Amino acid sequence: MYKLFKNIIIYGFCIGGLALSIYFKDIGNNLLALIFLIISVGYFMSAVFRKSQNKVLNFVIDLTIITGFTCLISYILIDLLR
Repeated sequence: MYKLFKNIIIYGFCIGGLALSIYFKDIGNNLLALIFLIISVGYFMSAVFRKSQNKVLNFVIDLTIITGFTCLISYILIDLLR
């Protein structure tokens, strides 16, 4: 049950991030589209390479996800301060 729930969450973030990326690209906000694409790619890599024992690959996956969320938080804060 836990694995099913984890898979639903991971693939949900992947598909949701991709959908938000396409939406923001359509309305003309390329920066937010890129941020959500980075998050989506990070979650996709974590879903595909979840069982990997390669520490470098796991680090790159974690770094991609953390970078995407950091950029998203920074974008929101900059937008609120304007």
